[in-house]
Amino acid sequence: MKKKIILISLALLLAMIEILVIPIGSKDIVLLDTVVAESKKENELGYEVKAAKEKYKNDDIVGLLEIPNTTYRTLVPQGDNNTFYLSRGLDKKKNKIGTPFLDYRVDLDSSKKLLIYGHNSRYTEMPFQILEEYYDESYLKEHRYIILKTESKTNIYEVFSVFIETKDWTYTNIKFKDDDDWLEHINKLKEKSIHKTDIELNKDDEILVLQTCSTKKEYLKFKKKFLLVIARKVDNI
Repeated sequence: MKKKIILISLALLLAMIEILVIPIGSKDIVLLDTVVAESKKENELGYEVKAAKEKYKNDDIVGLLEIPNTTYRTLVPQGDNNTFYLSRGLDKKKNKIGTPFLDYRVDLDSSKKLLIYGHNSRYTEMPFQILEEYYDESYLKEHRYIILKTESKTNIYEVFSVFIETKDWTYTNIKFKDDDDWLEHINKLKEKSIHKTDIELNKDDEILVLQTCSTKKEYLKFKKKFLLVIARKVDNI
């Protein structure tokens, strides 16, 4: 009888262990499914981007950037250079805080790397101030997906690297010799991250780079200190 009780207890213990051992990525899979589902509800064939073009009378507006589980949403224009929207609003009028904008060198539909730039400040609210939340690893875990909507589709990206750059500007490169060169490049971006993730990159990955100035005190001595939040595309709708 005692042996039978021990066997039953052991079976129950093993069952509990099987329930408790959840794959590390399972919560993220659920979160991705939720993000996709919500995006499907909200995405009305690019209505928001089209409406913004009309509202601001500006055909430069190409996308809408969102961070799920936050109220953050910002329209993204693309000009014919990388200076105009540093000091202009969506209406193209002069504006000190500028507007987050897509690098003029890339193609929204065909480029494997998209770069979006925006201002930040220690003293006042700025368009890309929210990116500094990603210094906190717990924030990354809770907000690891970023959405970029266009007129034709909704792209969902997963953050795989967060770091501050002070001297190596190769992250802005958009031309690569071949797939091996591309893979080496994105793996280098991953290796620089202040947070380690279990995301494995491959040569077919497409990435989104968000850049802003870092306000971290230990970087004040550097003339240029850019915070980079980098994500790979995991889905599109």
